[in-house]
Amino acid sequence: VIAHGIEAPFVLCGHSMGGMVVMRYAANYPTDLAALIIEDMDIRQRSYNGLSDQELSRARKFSRYFAGGFEECR
Repeated sequence: VIAHGIEAPFVLCGHSMGGMVVMRYAANYPTDLAALIIEDMDIRQRSYNGLSDQELSRARKFSRYFAGGFEECR
């Protein structure tokens, strides 16, 4: 945002997983925003019933935030 010379306050729009990204931005920088638009974001609670131990371990390690990068999440 700063690199492109966009001045606050501005409107952010996030679609699908981008909704989580813009929500995180809003939490970190609330005074930057005039509005937040979230479209078609999946917010369902996940159930891990019926997974094998290996699948359950992978599911628990997975983060939508990719803190350690995509390779770590695999």
